[in-house]
Amino acid sequence: MNVIDKVRVIGRGNIVIVDNIKEYPFHINDKVRVRDLQFEVTGIEFSEHMRHGGLILRPNDRVEEIKINDKIEKVMKKALLVIDVQKDFLDGGKLGVNGSIKMLNDLPEFIEKHGKEYDVAVATVDWHPVSHCSFKQNGGIWPAHCIQHSEGAAIFEPVLDALNNHTKFFTILTKGTDDSREEYSIFKNLLSSSTLVRMLNTSEIQEIDVVGIAYDYCVADSVKDGLRALPNVKFNVIKKFCPAIAEDSAKEFTNFIENTERVCLVEE
Repeated sequence: MNVIDKVRVIGRGNIVIVDNIKEYPFHINDKVRVRDLQFEVTGIEFSEHMRHGGLILRPNDRVEEIKINDKIEKVMKKALLVIDVQKDFLDGGKLGVNGSIKMLNDLPEFIEKHGKEYDVAVATVDWHPVSHCSFKQNGGIWPAHCIQHSEGAAIFEPVLDALNNHTKFFTILTKGTDDSREEYSIFKNLLSSSTLVRMLNTSEIQEIDVVGIAYDYCVADSVKDGLRALPNVKFNVIKKFCPAIAEDSAKEFTNFIENTERVCLVEE
């Protein structure tokens, strides 16, 4: 439970008294939100005069703006996962997704506006050897793409710039590095998966916003595998930043989201 439905009493100074605080998972250093106000929990107090419990909040000078019966909501720790926004997957690339540039043109602005809200930002990239099994010349189904150190493997520059300049912590993880394995999902690459899971758990991430290419392949597989690898994390797929390859497979993934707990399709 991450919401206190009603504030019972506004306490003295910077203490807000609430009902049955022991039932709620609030801890020191948690961020909480009341309407459009955000506070940090700097202490939790119980006393004979405070039977219901009190949250000690910062900054002190805004606590009086909290009203009786307001809701206090815990601000979730979030990560941003940017999947395979690489030149070879954009319009005109070796495995380009039609309409991808148009859909992703606003992603840098989104990152500039919201990047600091994420405790962790991760970009995944296909990083294939020339001998990769997925390539047609090697018996696979795809044209050669995202070859290691090639221009096509580079992250779309406006997105890369936004991630570098407008997030708290940003890193890049590779997949598809083994020429004998197909790895649509970042969680199928053993090294990157262990790094990502450790990073997210260490940062106590509770929600992951997911964007990238392609909605019905690498995004879909990464979310499905992520649900298993991170059993306590919720995934939000921001559809307007997820170009799809085919209508049928996109519809299949949408149906999966709509029928799966811990996954939400964000269509705003």
